Amino acid sequence: MILAPHEIRVLPHRRLPLLARQVRAALAARPDGAAARDAVEPALALCRVFDSASDVFVSDGHELALVWHLLTGAPELPGPRSCPHPPSGVRALSYAEGLARALWLAGDTGRRVVVVARAATLSTATGRAALDTLARCPAPVVVLALTDADHTDHAGHAGHAGPVRTSDVLPVVLRRARELLAPGREMEVLGPVDAARGRELEAALVRARDAGRTVVVRCRVDGGSRAVAPASPAWEAVLGDELAAVGAELPEVIAVRVQGELDAGTAPFARRHPERTVTPAGAEPQIAACAAGLAAGRLHPVVVAHDDFAGRALAGCQAGPEHAGVTFALGGSGPVAAVPGVRRAQPRDAARLRAQLREALGVEDAPTLVRFPSGPVGPDIEAQAHDRGVDVLYGVEGGARGDALIVSVGAHARLALAAARVARSRGLTVTVVDPRWADPLPDRVVTLAARHLLVAVVEDGDGAGGVREELARRLAEAGARVPVVAAVPWESEAEALAAVLVAGVGAADSVGA
Repeated sequence: MILAPHEIRVLPHRRLPLLARQVRAALAARPDGAAARDAVEPALALCRVFDSASDVFVSDGHELALVWHLLTGAPELPGPRSCPHPPSGVRALSYAEGLARALWLAGDTGRRVVVVARAATLSTATGRAALDTLARCPAPVVVLALTDADHTDHAGHAGHAGPVRTSDVLPVVLRRARELLAPGREMEVLGPVDAARGRELEAALVRARDAGRTVVVRCRVDGGSRAVAPASPAWEAVLGDELAAVGAELPEVIAVRVQGELDAGTAPFARRHPERTVTPAGAEPQIAACAAGLAAGRLHPVVVAHDDFAGRALAGCQAGPEHAGVTFALGGSGPVAAVPGVRRAQPRDAARLRAQLREALGVEDAPTLVRFPSGPVGPDIEAQAHDRGVDVLYGVEGGARGDALIVSVGAHARLALAAARVARSRGLTVTVVDPRWADPLPDRVVTLAARHLLVAVVEDGDGAGGVREELARRLAEAGARVPVVAAVPWESEAEALAAVLVAGVGAADSVGA
């Protein structure tokens, strides 16, 4: 199924639906594939209209990169250079603006910058501000806005009673951006165009590509792509329902909303407990300081935000014990590095998200962070056994020695289990564990790792500042010479990860001999 970009560009239109179905079938077999189904047709259209050898693509999530990887075999979106931590969320808009300005100042006017963003991203307060700034950029940028007509925003906008659809909000956002432009410069808005209508979408993108100014192309991605499987609840919605439920039981719980961020995570709580819902003004450090003040008053605030919020807000948590008793619930697809003094939970499914939120609310002597991904939640994955704070999902129990240990961090258990089964069919003894709390890493994970020939850690990011790095350090301190390898989830198929295990165990075995 892997094709070169130029081969996709010359495919007859009648063959594109079959190619799209093949990509969706490949996505269905991946643990992280459900959220990327809507990106298939937009990725095909971008590949056919733009030149992947020179143009630059930026996306507010990993879905487009995943589809691009399945289509072309390329590990990342076309860009000026490799980016180990590609921007996500609203940061993608600012990154695209900076890149477009750099190309413009260098006189490189033949290259286009294309940014793909969900309407939900553009409709947040920070998204609107970023779009306003992007519209003023002297270099032309193409914005492909993916609009899901089924997505409802319960943010409770002022003057509006009831839910607001992002498909209704987006035109207002775009109109406001046009109003703020300097006289004589105009941002053109095309569409909406249904993603299933490939010719129309390509025509709109060609017009945007050749316009010579910033153009927004609105693209509806609901259509038939969502009929592949029954809809699953989103992580954010699971969090919102559980937070509202625990709020009814614990009067000290306060929901701290970050304006325009993960509104579904706080909306149920806000409807049931409006007097205990706070929306502080200011940037991330000010919001974290407000939460610390609430905790000082013997309340337990829960700050719900996107992972973009984490870096600057959590930096303040290093200041001291005044942030004890604050819980941050962060959603998104970007990596969140360990922060000194902050206890970090990464649930693997909806049941663990509910349980670990409640565990975090019981911690009063340190800040806690509950990290969950974006997109739909898969079925719950129950543990075979519980071993001193660690969930054993597969394989040997009771501390028995084995060939390979897979440490599955967060919502990657399905990939880890599939790889373990493949490796077992090739003669390896494999154990899969979920540490549940990634920071501090349970001692039992270190003990189990020392009893295997190889350890593979499946987590978001490249492992820098994460579980892999911490586990390798503690094994070295204990004098255990066990190699610890990282597996970036969306780049690793089960077969590929199993092959890494087989090769790694073979190498470790030969060294030991």
